[in-house]
Amino acid sequence: MERFTTCTQVQLMDMLKLYFGYDSFRYPQQQIIESILTHKSCLAIMPTGSGKSLCFQMLSLLARHPIIVISPLISLMDDQVREAQSRGIKAVAIHSATKVNVKDFNHYQLIFCSPERFQSTNFKQRLLACGLSLIVVDEAHCISRWGHEFRPAYQKIKKNLADFSSVNVLALTATASGFVQKDIIKQLGIKRNATIFKSSLQRKNLFISLQKVDDKELYLMNHITQNQTSIVYTRSRSHTESLATFLSKNGIKAKAFHAKLAAKMKQEVQQSWFEGNTPCIVATNAFGMGINKSSVRQVFHYHIPDSIEDYIQEIGRAGRDNKNARCQLLYTTKEVAQLKRSCKHPVSSLWNSYSRYKIGSRVRMLGLITRNICRYRYLLDYFGEEMSHNCGTCDYCLSQNK
Repeated sequence: MERFTTCTQVQLMDMLKLYFGYDSFRYPQQQIIESILTHKSCLAIMPTGSGKSLCFQMLSLLARHPIIVISPLISLMDDQVREAQSRGIKAVAIHSATKVNVKDFNHYQLIFCSPERFQSTNFKQRLLACGLSLIVVDEAHCISRWGHEFRPAYQKIKKNLADFSSVNVLALTATASGFVQKDIIKQLGIKRNATIFKSSLQRKNLFISLQKVDDKELYLMNHITQNQTSIVYTRSRSHTESLATFLSKNGIKAKAFHAKLAAKMKQEVQQSWFEGNTPCIVATNAFGMGINKSSVRQVFHYHIPDSIEDYIQEIGRAGRDNKNARCQLLYTTKEVAQLKRSCKHPVSSLWNSYSRYKIGSRVRMLGLITRNICRYRYLLDYFGEEMSHNCGTCDYCLSQNK
């Protein structure tokens, strides 16, 4: 069964200009598209804002049958549906809040669903009846047992893919260490025919700074720029509430966001932030995937993240419009001492490969804070990307140039 219409490179470029308004692809968008068109599965690792969604949107324009996109968040699905529809692509998200009654999947070019929905027998039967041109697994790091956004339903995708054995898979993520890359390929069962594409994680418009401070609240009060879009990441729900209250009392318009907020409240907080009425949002990592605001100028980490993956994902929310943005991680002497102690003990009574991985993640996070090295060189090395020179723009590099 032919899954895609034959397309020349010239036709691809014409479509890129007509539907997306671009004169050229960013690496590796064209390579991914051409690989899928030649019946290969792919794992693509591209940083936030580098155009991952363009790949499957473009492919949907050439698909003879629907493309299914497995995605973790309703907000992310709805954003991507709106984006696709704005380009004339027939797209729909199937989730608990879907307002339309979808009777015929063949009417759509892109169908978004959660990993839980993909497990539904009735849903799969409808997909099998219409046929699929491609299965896209978005935020694919969630599938890995090493992944920092662990979600059980993602690990069941492989079992359900068995019903679509002839359909190729495109796995997309912003970050994946060597461990995670191998595990994604294994979990999806695409080891034999998978091609891996990686674009550089370096974001030259992001200024990275690690700040040792005594009073974090005072630091934020003095360094959050009024009326600029900001995110402050914390590790607990209680901290989001108390810190948002503190900032608000001191003249900085801020609101808290975390997983336990009621759905209506989440929507109101997000909308207020998107519209600029509340420039600063204080959030746990629940405020991550699905955030599609390009003008974030500042990202602060109030606590040390659990891993390099977490850190990269979260600073990736800044400067998606390619304008300059600042990313500042705050830490105290006490926190560094605690992190050092946690690196010496198993995270569980079962000393297994996952425990070793977790401690390894903490060790690398500790190294980012304590080693005297260009921040970007250190981060890129973690993901297997060599950088032959210092970035010249992080806080370490600037301190050396004084």
